Amino acid sequence: MFSRFQLASAAFLFHAMLIGLSSAQDDAPPSEEPAPPNDGRPADALEQGQLQEAFRLLQSRYIRKSELDFLQINRAALEGLLARLGSGAELVTKNGGEAEAKAYSLFSEVLGGGIAYLRPGAWTVDEAGEAAAAVDSFAEGGAKTLVLDLRAPDPNPGNFGAAAQLLQLFCPANQLLFKVVSPNEERPQLFISNREPRWKGEVILLIDRETAGNGEIAAAALRHYLGCMAVGETSAGRAVQYQEVALTPEVSLRFAIAEAVPPDGEALFQKGIAPELAARVDPGEKHKVFALCEAEGASLKTYVIDSERPHLNEAALVAGTNPELPFYIARSAGEALPFDKAPLQDRVIQSALDFLTARNFLKIEKNAAGSEANGKGEAEEDSPADAGEPTEEGDGDKTEPDGEPKPEEKKGGLKKL
Repeated sequence: MFSRFQLASAAFLFHAMLIGLSSAQDDAPPSEEPAPPNDGRPADALEQGQLQEAFRLLQSRYIRKSELDFLQINRAALEGLLARLGSGAELVTKNGGEAEAKAYSLFSEVLGGGIAYLRPGAWTVDEAGEAAAAVDSFAEGGAKTLVLDLRAPDPNPGNFGAAAQLLQLFCPANQLLFKVVSPNEERPQLFISNREPRWKGEVILLIDRETAGNGEIAAAALRHYLGCMAVGETSAGRAVQYQEVALTPEVSLRFAIAEAVPPDGEALFQKGIAPELAARVDPGEKHKVFALCEAEGASLKTYVIDSERPHLNEAALVAGTNPELPFYIARSAGEALPFDKAPLQDRVIQSALDFLTARNFLKIEKNAAGSEANGKGEAEEDSPADAGEPTEEGDGDKTEPDGEPKPEEKKGGLKKL
């Protein structure tokens, strides 16, 4: 049995943990109206005394009040608190927690049409040097647009020095890239670019729910300085540093202790970055594409550019062939066809390339229409405004409407009969 002192102490600790005893709130002047509920949660409309009354009623009148001991209530309080904190804090277990993010290597490829592709993977300082070499190669090869894929999971969340190294390839010199702010530190840690950018072309960003840490703060900084368009899904909202403290040999508490803030000052934590063009691919398919390109050396074009089944067309008719015939024969024999199964594709990259293709086509059409309009305008300026009328030399039509020749005029305006 618990003593009265132990019960009183446990009750005090429980209420302090769940509700929070803030002297600042006690000193603040009472508001005329209670704060509105947050996200429509009824508990947010309750005041301190009302919350305590709810616990008292449950402990005294609940149908199974014997189960509501202080241990169970404290466990429920911790679970509820973690649920509210979301990605800000969580309990992780040694053998049953989240799987560690797979560390991919840097991948780069020229996709053609002046478009290059770059995907950071390990987020290390060494990888930043490889990225610089790839960017220089793209520029020398004449690429004008870089598709920067930031969807690979960050294996080193919170190590924001790697993001700063990558951003220096694109952002202007002597500018604030981002800052890391912690309530436990008096001053934020500033990351400033110290060199001129090596890539001066267009950048298109790819983001999704696995874009966090280095990739997320890099995307925010690039959008601030370059106005980059983002394609994909809203990012994770986890551009933060975590600290992990062991509670037992098997269970640890991991919680955010600092966050990276982009140059515009808009916090990303639990908000993320919303793309301008929404596109989604199954995470499993995305990782398959990443792994095949990295491990087997496959070209990314295989999973981005559609391969069309051969069809009978005018060229086949002229050649006297039927490219569909082998497929008909295989189908009649019950054989599997290569187009029976949907190919593995990365639809996020496809959406970005489709956007660039459509935009460039419209730009060409607009330029062509403008050139045609300018050509017509110049032609009208070159032709006389009174074309078709007789000139002073008498080169015009000299017949009257009834077919009779017009009388010629002298310089003095007298008619010559």
